[in-house]
Amino acid sequence: VITSSSLTVPVIEQRLGLGTWQGVYLWEHRYRGPVRRLVVTVYGMCAGERSS
Repeated sequence: VITSSSLTVPVIEQRLGLGTWQGVYLWEHRYRGPVRRLVVTVYGMCAGERSS
């Protein structure tokens, strides 16, 4: 997707779960735009925890 405003990427064994030729790139196509914020939200469990 070229112009998405959100993205969900799984984390597998402490790495982003992307394929061989996949990547995540942030690009602003305007020279002068408002200040942007990057918000990262992490869901899940810490290593070693088990679901009940």
